[in-house]
Amino acid sequence: MIVAVGEVLLATTADQRYRSTDNGQTWTELPGDTDMFMINSLPVVAVNEMTFYEVDSFGVHRTTDGGKSWGLLIDGMIGTRLKDLVVFNDRLYAHTGYAVYQSTDEGVSWKKIAITERFTGKVTTITNQSSKPERARISHSFVFSKLIVDADNLYFVSHVDIGDNLLQIFGLSTDGDILSPVQSIPTFDEALLRQLRTGSKEAKDPYLSNGSEKEHSSIVSIIPPPVLRKDEETTTVEACDEKATTVEVCNDVLYAEYGRTLFKRRLSDLEWTNTGLTDMSQVSYDDDSKDLKLAVSRETIYVGKRDGKLFQSLDGGNSWRDVTPSLPLHFACFKEITFVGSTVYVATDGGVLSSETGEHWRVLTDSSGTRPLIDRFAVDGSTIYGVSSIGTYRLGTRNQWKQISSEVLGETVALAVINDKLYSAIKDRGILHISLAEE
Repeated sequence: MIVAVGEVLLATTADQRYRSTDNGQTWTELPGDTDMFMINSLPVVAVNEMTFYEVDSFGVHRTTDGGKSWGLLIDGMIGTRLKDLVVFNDRLYAHTGYAVYQSTDEGVSWKKIAITERFTGKVTTITNQSSKPERARISHSFVFSKLIVDADNLYFVSHVDIGDNLLQIFGLSTDGDILSPVQSIPTFDEALLRQLRTGSKEAKDPYLSNGSEKEHSSIVSIIPPPVLRKDEETTTVEACDEKATTVEVCNDVLYAEYGRTLFKRRLSDLEWTNTGLTDMSQVSYDDDSKDLKLAVSRETIYVGKRDGKLFQSLDGGNSWRDVTPSLPLHFACFKEITFVGSTVYVATDGGVLSSETGEHWRVLTDSSGTRPLIDRFAVDGSTIYGVSSIGTYRLGTRNQWKQISSEVLGETVALAVINDKLYSAIKDRGILHISLAEE
């Protein structure tokens, strides 16, 4: 597609742009943006020789320097696809499924964060003519990608498509402009994948339901137990998904569920450690709506299994206990688990529970005694917010929910707070926010 204004021509393909300033006699290749998947039926619009607009499935992009750099404009736009949204260093970061974007003006405009590449132990930077990092070959299995804030660090965890879906973790540079692979990054490498496929070793005995500890080992053998799937005539066996489906980072320790087993690894270590916690409670793996819920605060870990059982570890995953019998609420599944200080909050399909120790629990209600069903949490200092299918809530000093908005926006994929504004990333709708200043 080509657009012309004056003597300037801008030509775009599916993954590259070119610019001519002499009516097409000569062309300059512009910095590529292969994370943008253009809707070719929509034209590029030229305002003048320096300002152009173009559209992809995530919003409107604008350049004011003749195509050298592009910004994403999605504030208030309906139909923008988003996978994740977090706040870090007073900035918003969003993951669209194809790229990570940063906003320094509370979501009015967005800038794409450059991501460097890594291939099988060797760090490689994709460069263009300006010698700046351009993109990463992020796997098309975007459902497992995640932005994680850990103290003074922002990480982007994804699966890199390099023949096998290997877990990759990127750290944000000090200037906030580049995501680069963390050195000695924890990946489930080829040796582990071969063990997984061939069954060359037997896995250690999983955690026992009576609360006893297993023998601890740093030798990782992650063979997913077979899954039995039954229909009226046959019984078939299929392997677990070869992806880390649940990932969390706390104090530079990465926790990942792989083959339905929870592993951990300090970013500077050379080996994964099997925590001994497994979750084979779900017979069918076709339903991705129920996945393992995980929250970590220092050495304290809570894991919500797919069958509605809650487990706690107070020693970083060395031992586990089932705290489900102490819960004062019946429910079928977990929505989200998070920490505010030393207090853990557990959102379920029956209501929200909180506890300081895991021994005693309270059920959180509003002033009328009703239990709001919270889908997503957002934490701002010591204050926690929640969003449900009927509105948005804030937890007050008396541990009671107060509804601050009754507007139903749609399915919330992420919730974040910055500068007295609560931002919701709504599935297939974009980012919307409400003011908390007068609340």
